[in-house]
Order: sequence, then C-alpha cells, then structure tokens
Amino acid sequence: MSVASAGAPPQPATAAAKRRGGLLGFVQYRGFGIASGIVAFAAIFFFVYPLLKMLWVAFVRDGAFSAQSFIDTYHDPDLGPLLLDTFVVTGVGSLLAMLIATVFAWLNERTDAGMGWISRLLPLVPLMLPAIALSTGWFFLGHERAGLLNVLIRTVTGAVGIDWWAETGPFRIGTFGGLVFVYTLYLVPFAYLLVAAAFRNFDSSLEEASRVAGASAWRTFVRISAPGILPAIAASVFLVGVTAVSNFSIPVIIGTAARIDVLSVRIVRMVRDAYPPRMDEAIVLSLFIVVTVALLFWLQRLVSGRKRHVTISGKGVYASKIPLGRWKWVARGVMIAYLAAASLVPLLGLFFVSLQRFWSSHITWQSFTLDVLKDILAGDNLAHKALETSLFLGLVGATLSILLATMLMLYVRQRKGLFPKFVDGVTKAPSAVSHTVIGLAMVIALAGPPFNLAGTLTILLIAYLIIYMPQAAISTGSGLDQIGHELMEASAVAGASQARTFTRITLPLMRPALAAGWALLFVMIVGDLTASALLATNANPVVGFVIYDIFNSATYSSLAAIACVVGAISFAVVCTVMVLFRSSSPGQVAQ
Repeated sequence: MSVASAGAPPQPATAAAKRRGGLLGFVQYRGFGIASGIVAFAAIFFFVYPLLKMLWVAFVRDGAFSAQSFIDTYHDPDLGPLLLDTFVVTGVGSLLAMLIATVFAWLNERTDAGMGWISRLLPLVPLMLPAIALSTGWFFLGHERAGLLNVLIRTVTGAVGIDWWAETGPFRIGTFGGLVFVYTLYLVPFAYLLVAAAFRNFDSSLEEASRVAGASAWRTFVRISAPGILPAIAASVFLVGVTAVSNFSIPVIIGTAARIDVLSVRIVRMVRDAYPPRMDEAIVLSLFIVVTVALLFWLQRLVSGRKRHVTISGKGVYASKIPLGRWKWVARGVMIAYLAAASLVPLLGLFFVSLQRFWSSHITWQSFTLDVLKDILAGDNLAHKALETSLFLGLVGATLSILLATMLMLYVRQRKGLFPKFVDGVTKAPSAVSHTVIGLAMVIALAGPPFNLAGTLTILLIAYLIIYMPQAAISTGSGLDQIGHELMEASAVAGASQARTFTRITLPLMRPALAAGWALLFVMIVGDLTASALLATNANPVVGFVIYDIFNSATYSSLAAIACVVGAISFAVVCTVMVLFRSSSPGQVAQ
C-alpha cells in the first residue's frame, strides 16, 4: 500500500494505487514492496546465516554432533578467572553507570540543577567520541608513571615541597578501579537516554503530591519515581549490560595494562593472534556472551511484564522543580566534570601525547613535534591508509544504514501481518548479540568459500551494516513516528506517487532524526574496533585494525595520534551535522 494509507487494510490501498496512477501507480506500489522485501531478506540472511554457521562449526564435526570444543574449553584452567573477571568488571561498571545516569536524569528533569542546553548535551557529547579514543586517552592520562595527569600533579605538588607520590601515581588507570572507571564513563549515556525519557513521560503530579504530603525528595524518589520508571530502568540495564560485555576497545587498552582479561578480548586474540587460530574455543567462549545477553533480556522482560509498576496512563502533568539550594551548584559541577572526563579531557590527553615523538613522563617544549600527526594525516603509511578507509566506510556505511533502515521501517509501518513484524524484530535483533559474536560469525561464514570475502571492504561493510542496523532502525523509526498520516494522505490525494511523497514530504520531515542517526552511526563505524580487528587485513586496513596492532607494538605516540585524529574528526562531524539539521519547520519543508 502507499505511505498515504498506512494503517489501512491492504486491499483498499492497492485499489487506491491503481486508481491514482493506473498501471504505473500499481507498479510503483508493488515495486516498493519488492525492493523492501529484498532488503529485508538480505538483512535476515546476513544476520542469521553467519550465526547458524558458527554454531554448526562448533557442534558438528565430520557430519556428527561433537562436544569436543566444550570439553577443551572447560578444561582450560584460565576459564574460571576469565569469566569471573569479565562479569565482575562489566557488572560493577554497568551498575555504577546506571546509578550515575539515573541521578543525572533526576537532577535534570526534576530539580533546578538542570542547565538548559548543556543538560540536553549530557547524553550526546560522550557519544561523539569513539570508545577507542576514550580508552586510549585515559590510558595516556592515568598511566601510573608517564600519565599526563600524574606528571602534572607530581610537578605541582613537588614545586610546593610535597613529595607524596615520588615517581608513580597518584592515579593508576592500569588497575581494576581504572578499568571500571573508564567502563562507567562510556556506559552512562546509554542508560541516561532511556531513564531521562522515562522521567519526562512520567506523571510528575504524583511526585509533587508526595512532597506536599511531607515526604522528602529522597523518599519520593524511592517510593514514587523509581517504581514508576522501572520498565525504563530494566531496559537500561539490558542495553548497558549488552554494551559492556561486547565492548572490546576499553578492555583491550585499559584491561591489558591492568592485566585483566575479559571474554571479548580473549575471543579476538584466539582468532587473530593464535597460530593456528583457536576457532572452536573462541566460538564456545562467544556462547557465554550469548547466554549472558539472553539472561539480561529475560530479566528485562520479567520486570516489564509485571503490571504493578503501571500506576498512570495518559500524559504527565508539569510539576515545579525541586529546589536544591547550594547543592544545585555542586550537582552542576559534577555533571560538567563528567562531560569533561568523558570527552574533552581524553582528547586533550591524546593530543599532547601525539605531539611527542616518543611518549615520556619528562615533557619539555623541545620534545613537542607535529611530525607524528603529519604522518597520520598526509603520510604514505598504513595508518594513513587505514584512516582513509575508515572514513570512506563511515560515510558509505552510515548512509546505507540510514537509507536501508528507512526503507525497512516504512515497509514495517505500511504492512500488516506476521512478516513485517518479523522484519522489525530482525532489524533490532543485532542489538541483543555481542559485536564480538557477530564479527566472529562473519569470519566463519563469509571469509571462506563460497563467498571468499576475507580481507575485503565488502565483508567489513556487511558487518557494519548488520551490527549497527538497530541504531539506524531506531533513529528512522522515531522520525517516522513523528510524522502524521495527514500530510502523506494529502500528497497521495493530490496525485503524488509514493516515491514523490517520500522525497518531498517524508524525508524532509525526518531530517533531524536521520541526521542524528547518521552522525551516531558514522562515529561508531569509524571508531569500531571489534569487527575491524577480526575482519580487516593489511590489504584493506581500517582504524580499529591498525590501532590494535599499534598498541601491541607499543608505539604509543602513533597510537595517540591516530586516536586523536579519529576523535577530532568524529566530534567535528557530529557537531556539524547536528547544527545543520537541528530543526525542520513546515515552512522549510514546503520550500
């Protein structure tokens, strides 16, 4: 059916298409459905087939079921410490991120500590910086001996006669606490987005009534606010947990320095660094991640399925902000400090290290040089080629993801039945699977016969499209949900084809949502390390692949330079896109 008749029964829509344009209108109607179906089947195939192939390789040998891979993995003496370290680090980091995000959301939505546009930037700014830039930035800032923050503190305290830390400290990023700290910085925005939205939609009159009855702000939060937003908290736990357990950038940089091994890093090293590759054991380890994600999903559905938290319906009522007095400035200071720690400070750390030919704790003006940055930006080397390739894949991958997701979301909203619901589920399903698992599955299924895509840009692009399709679908879906049917129905009544309605009405109105989604996808693809480390080669290097090799070879100035350039480009692209497409008024669309 046409966009104009979304929600109407399929038969009338087909008839309307025939009446409006005769055979041409019907062909356009059918053509959109066929094209959408092809895209949907391709998305399903490249998500489901690699996972099934991975399971087949793990469980079937010589045509018969075999548990040998499980036996070999079970007898590995490092398995227990590996699982314990993984779940303790990611669990503590996730819980801290949830706590901080909930407090920040409450401060911004329910108290006078909100700072207007700065508060609105809180969940966005950290997402502008790739995880690899965040982790390497803090590695250079908090290294116990040569970290820039430690050098600065020791210099200042030594100048006034305080010699508490001698040659090391006070910060030690290469520890359990340092690893949890960086995990927490990275995960806060993922929880904040959902919790803040829940606070905005929650009926705040109940909270105001509680305070009028004499309850303190804390008691009101515990007894009224928290139960009311429990579904959002459960969804945040799922999203944060999946993101944490699948992240590779943070544990490979900070965890290696702390001598803490986690599942995502061990899997990549089994495939990339072991000879011959320990593929079977890597698959079995990836199943632990799958089970963890399934458990988190079950817990989220269990909480969301309970009806006791549903206390209201309809639109919330505005309530006055809770005055915090002098604590307002403390709260604002903490939120600004978080923004700095999650974005500006690590970028500055990367920049200063990139100005040194060799990373050293003894910093002088004579040691500063632009040669390393010049090599990355204009040199004829692997890092420069990787930067070009990643930027190309970021542009193409983000654009294709948004276009394909828009087509699929239009298809889902225009069709009724089981298959559109299945398509909608498949577009969101990769968010429930670790990036490490998807990358490993792509290696197993697509690198060899019959596809033979090993080391090509095609396999990288396919992996990026599948891994980041959920983010694209959510962005385009939210943009479509904001468009009423009246405009598209009017366009159809005026005789416009479905393609013309889409280009002249739908796309212009969706520009802010599409721009935000495109910018987020660009940052994620350019800064991706998990799939890149598994799928790229020296023939077609990308930033994540080169960063992994540079870190292993301990050429830290080059590591800082490429991470700094990636972070700066990502930050600039996001800011530019968000400024250019921040709003679209009806008048602008009409023009």
